[in-house]
Amino acid sequence: MEDRFTPGLFAGLIGDLVLQSYFLILSFSAIIDRTYTDYGKILTMSKPYQGVLAFIIGVTFEILIGGLLGIVFSYLIKYTTSKFYLLKAICLGTTAWLFFLVPGTLYRLPLFGHIPPKESFLMLIGSIIWSICAAIALKYLTKGFKVFYRE
Repeated sequence: MEDRFTPGLFAGLIGDLVLQSYFLILSFSAIIDRTYTDYGKILTMSKPYQGVLAFIIGVTFEILIGGLLGIVFSYLIKYTTSKFYLLKAICLGTTAWLFFLVPGTLYRLPLFGHIPPKESFLMLIGSIIWSICAAIALKYLTKGFKVFYRE
């Protein structure tokens, strides 16, 4: 039996590194004023604190979520098929975007109670970028998904 957990975790982490880079570029360019890192700060500390330690906590939250979603994607591919894996990844990324932004709106979390259209759209694009990068990384890490079908 081949492992699905570890390649999924690493694929999610790789996708999250790309997502972090995307959001850093948008943040430093002042195109976006909130990211999933801010969401992580709010969920773990109830406020978007500033400073290095708060940033590390927010990034840690986001990295953990990226890794866990990579594991979900790995099992999704295992128990469906690898056909249309990019489409499945995009659906997972879009679902994750909805899953994280809807509670922010419903519970009126700071920064996420009202998200302007531009920020919402750029976060959706970020989620899709994460999903595509994670899917490609998983395909590479599992030798074209072949290790999933040896059992």
